[in-house]
Amino acid sequence: MPWLICYDIEKDALRTKIATKLLEAGLERLQWSVFAGELDNPRLAKLQLWLTTEIARYPPAENSVIILNLPPSDLRGMTVIGEPRFNYDELIDPPNTLFF
Repeated sequence: MPWLICYDIEKDALRTKIATKLLEAGLERLQWSVFAGELDNPRLAKLQLWLTTEIARYPPAENSVIILNLPPSDLRGMTVIGEPRFNYDELIDPPNTLFF
């Protein structure tokens, strides 16, 4: 299921830590604080728990994360103005890999 995750994080160290975790989870960076990609329910739950734990270590007024489910039709309707930081085609239609 495709997800969009964006954040507003004040501290550089926490922001870097979250970005690294989102990339490790297989999400693609769309903009500096916006990521998107496929996450199944167990991976999403694990990521939400990790984010909640990490953000709780800092004053709550300084940080927020938004996690939004994106139907594929919404991704196909996305408009990008300027040079995208991501591979649009792979985001819209991720490749399927089969291992034998």
